[in-house]
Amino acid sequence: MKAPDAQKLATVYRMRSGFPLIIRAREIEHFDAVLRAGASRLDNQPASERAFALVEVAKILN
Repeated sequence: MKAPDAQKLATVYRMRSGFPLIIRAREIEHFDAVLRAGASRLDNQPASERAFALVEVAKILN
């Protein structure tokens, strides 16, 4: 899977979910992998994404 453009991904994600894309990237070696991870979440329901985002925030804070 080709990595999407970061700005386009951020815009589309925010339009679909209503909040910014949050991914803890500490364990990801390459930026394109972060983009692919975000793109893989685009079809999730907003409620699922809110839960996923809260988990990512908790990971960032720990």
